[in-house]
Amino acid sequence: MKIGIIGRHPELENGFNAVMSILFAKGLTTHGSIVTLYLPDSECHNVKALLHQFGIASLDNLNRYGSSFDIKITNIDGSGVDKNEDFIIWQSYRAQEDILRKTLKYKGFFIVKNPPRIFSGYTSKDKAKYQGLLKNYDFIAASLYTDFKESMKFGQDFIHYVPRGFDTSILVPDKPKYPMIGLDKSVKAQDSRDLSIRHIVNSGIKLQSLLPKTEYLSLRDNIKELNSKRIRLLGYPEFYEKFINKIWIYIPIDFDYSVHNKGKNILDNGTHRYVGLYENQVVETQLAGGLVVSRNGDIPEELVMMPDISYVDSYDSNEVFEILINQINNFEQYSAETRCKAIEKHDYLKTTKTLLDLVSLKLKS
Repeated sequence: MKIGIIGRHPELENGFNAVMSILFAKGLTTHGSIVTLYLPDSECHNVKALLHQFGIASLDNLNRYGSSFDIKITNIDGSGVDKNEDFIIWQSYRAQEDILRKTLKYKGFFIVKNPPRIFSGYTSKDKAKYQGLLKNYDFIAASLYTDFKESMKFGQDFIHYVPRGFDTSILVPDKPKYPMIGLDKSVKAQDSRDLSIRHIVNSGIKLQSLLPKTEYLSLRDNIKELNSKRIRLLGYPEFYEKFINKIWIYIPIDFDYSVHNKGKNILDNGTHRYVGLYENQVVETQLAGGLVVSRNGDIPEELVMMPDISYVDSYDSNEVFEILINQINNFEQYSAETRCKAIEKHDYLKTTKTLLDLVSLKLKS
């Protein structure tokens, strides 16, 4: 089967789009497909300029990470995309490139997407979301089983469950002797960014007073209150080696102080959801034997391998502190169990095989 991926390459752009593009390419190639990664040449992604910027002579010199997929450039009008592709995986989140998706759809390409959380829990709103997806794509590989289950009320053969997969061969524990805790920071304005990690800082100060050898690794900024070591935003697979594989515990930000807050929905039963949120780092951390601390409702429960020891009811610093102490005291046991469960569910070779089988059946129907 011939498959095209509209996405990114990690040597030209950091971030989850590039990682997912590569993992789709590697996995589907392993399963016998002929795969081409198409890099859109757009106003936000000038491929030739990026190659020059990073000192890469040509597309042929871009890393295939042990695989044999092809890499080509496509213009925003779709020229460059082989008309014989059996289907296209859309792995771009840039609004400037949506015209390319529309063009490919108009030309008759079968377009597949693996989105983050889709549904809000409100039927009228979710029905409109479903209809919008149905208009824009031919097949939705829902990354959450919850979304797949809730989609059944709107239709039976458009949304299927395909968990996101990651490379378990390089997500391997490399933990220091003493606890190391990882955190990110909101990309919003500085005041919101500080509020987004308030629960981490306040609980961390208390934790370090009890366990002074506890260290913090922070993305984007140094957090002076925690004497954290700053890790710059790295590419694939360096990000795993320098951050994910090292940390004992990952604590997400308070999403109320982030761009995700615009997707927050409070349900009648008092729970909440952030539409559009997935947090790849949560799954990657667990695949590398790390644990997660999150507020109930923030991270979908199906992404947390041991929810009973991972969730707090609020981001009160004492509550976060108590759960951190429990995880640290039982780290060896919890780590092994978490990693085993995560690998069973989120190995990219399994998930890409699931995707390939489901789309193949759909194309034959």
